[in-house]
Amino acid sequence: MIFLSLLVSLATLAVGRKVKANKSYIPFAFLVSASGFRVFLVSNLIWDYFPSFSLSRKYDLEYLSLFMVAAAYYAFTCALFHNGRPHTIDKIMYGICALCSIFTLFVTPFLPPGTVTLLREPFQIFCLLMGLTLTGITLQSMFSGAIKCADALGQAIVRAEESVRAKSEFIATMSHELRTPLNAVVGFSEIMRLEVFRPLGAKKYIEYANDINASGTHLLAVVNDVVDLSRIETGNDELHEEVLRAEGITKLVLSLSNAS
Repeated sequence: MIFLSLLVSLATLAVGRKVKANKSYIPFAFLVSASGFRVFLVSNLIWDYFPSFSLSRKYDLEYLSLFMVAAAYYAFTCALFHNGRPHTIDKIMYGICALCSIFTLFVTPFLPPGTVTLLREPFQIFCLLMGLTLTGITLQSMFSGAIKCADALGQAIVRAEESVRAKSEFIATMSHELRTPLNAVVGFSEIMRLEVFRPLGAKKYIEYANDINASGTHLLAVVNDVVDLSRIETGNDELHEEVLRAEGITKLVLSLSNAS
């Protein structure tokens, strides 16, 4: 088990360095190694490899692995939800785990067997405080993420409103610039079609004038429809339903097609 954990840890470090990911892979590799080390000690496999290993020293190493797992788990959770440099509370947590590890590794061998068990109740309280701290870090990360999403949504709404406003202004300007020459085209073609001042001469000229008038009227109607749609999008207009005769539209399309 410990060899598999070491293999996973080394693979994590190698892949993390290769893809240049953030440093969260380092606490994960440490957590996997510490967990494998603790499973190796708790499962009594150590006596399969070292039959004469001291029982009291095994207990010391079990507590050492517990301190390592706690520190690795805290570091991994902070790497996931707690960006930036470690805070004061983080340094305190790491310091307590380091002191417990140093005491277990270098002091307890010179003390009576079982002395390390005196750390059981204090470390349980410490683990409870660590859990509360991690809960606070996780909730803070969730709320900050929700606030960032709300800010991004608000900015997107503002940009959308500005886009709609810019489009409305563009359509208003375009409609004014198009309507003026179109009205002139429609008006002059109407005068030519009706031969107000004098006959045009060739009958083909009258047909051309009719086509120009019809095309200009159609284009002016399209511009008006675009302006109406813009008003509808902004909520400044109301729809009025009316009966539409398809026969007249069909004749108009056929006449434009024949003229082209």
